[in-house]
Amino acid sequence: MSIKKFLAGVLGLIFVGMFIACGDTNEAGSNVNQPLDHSPGFGQAASNGSAISGWLKVAGGRYHSCGIATDHTLWCWGRNFYGQLGVGDTANRSLATQVGTDTDWTQFSAKDQHTCALKSNGDLYCWGFNGSGQVGDGSGADKKSPTFVSGGWQSVDAGYQHSCAQKPNATLWCWGLNTSGELGDGTYRYKLTPVKVLGTGWVTYSAGQAFTCGKKKDGSLWCWGWNEYGQLGLGNTVDKKKPTRVGKASDWSAVAAGGYHACAKKTDGTLWCWGFNNNGELGIGNKTEKYSPVKVGSANTWASLSAGEYHTCARKKNKDLFCWGYATYGQLGDGEWSDRTTPYKVGTGWTLVVAGTEHTCGITASDTLLWCWGWNDDNQLGSGLSGNQNSPVQVVNP
Repeated sequence: MSIKKFLAGVLGLIFVGMFIACGDTNEAGSNVNQPLDHSPGFGQAASNGSAISGWLKVAGGRYHSCGIATDHTLWCWGRNFYGQLGVGDTANRSLATQVGTDTDWTQFSAKDQHTCALKSNGDLYCWGFNGSGQVGDGSGADKKSPTFVSGGWQSVDAGYQHSCAQKPNATLWCWGLNTSGELGDGTYRYKLTPVKVLGTGWVTYSAGQAFTCGKKKDGSLWCWGWNEYGQLGLGNTVDKKKPTRVGKASDWSAVAAGGYHACAKKTDGTLWCWGFNNNGELGIGNKTEKYSPVKVGSANTWASLSAGEYHTCARKKNKDLFCWGYATYGQLGDGEWSDRTTPYKVGTGWTLVVAGTEHTCGITASDTLLWCWGWNDDNQLGSGLSGNQNSPVQVVNP
């Protein structure tokens, strides 16, 4: 393993904290725990801000978060050391702050310390930390405002120090850090601008911590990049600089790449996870690493999923929300601080959930309000409240 990989792993573990607590291991769908709306803190909002009524999307980085409102304006909050909020400076924001005045943002992504977003015309913009070229503008310099990358894009996903985006012709392109082959172009060289990933027919994809996974039109799942913990799902721990097929199944429908693990959903509604599992983030009832996909419980009604650095959250078709894994910062949102090794029901009525590095954000279906919980040292929860929160708090604007 290279020194850079080792340091990346050590840094991640430092962020996690000095202890790991073991918690309840109730299987998904059990009714033994209280629903989230009865947990301590649910419904809190700071008195010095007002809630934006109507959110469409949300994304959580390491120290910041962003969201798109129903009027297609873009808002960010939290730490801004590298300009990742896109507001033109490097001052932190404790409340949601609008990024410019444009009203045509349609999709965006943030997982570490940079942000990428798409406009309705297919133009791609990125900003924030650019030390590995992850902004994609060819400069390698940090950007404090949305910086044009190029046009003609359909979707984007910002990984930790690399980014990927898809074009309407089902080609996938990545750029930034490439020490483990996470760009999937067959090399280990950094790229300051988008480079085409080998292969075609890509439908959906996810960029994690130095690795990437994608699903093709035929339902096959492929992963590439860093594989020290088996996060590529290939049955081994060998890095791959080219997309490599995960097993022989051809019924995958969605995938989420986290910090050191990944999860994916099949067309039959079952959920599968693999990779690092020291905190129970795989949801399989133990803390043993898995180098190949392992089925999460027996439920077959999963609708969407999101993988954080050491925790996972997923939503069922009936809008029930479940989270599991590392919980020291409250990122599971269940009103507790204990790890969960199986999916734990934390609420009902959620239309979207996104796991950030050590915090989580979601949108409620009935009122499209935005809530966040977990790590809050840099005000990434956007509530105006101080301290970590183990139950949802409402995101507000000044």
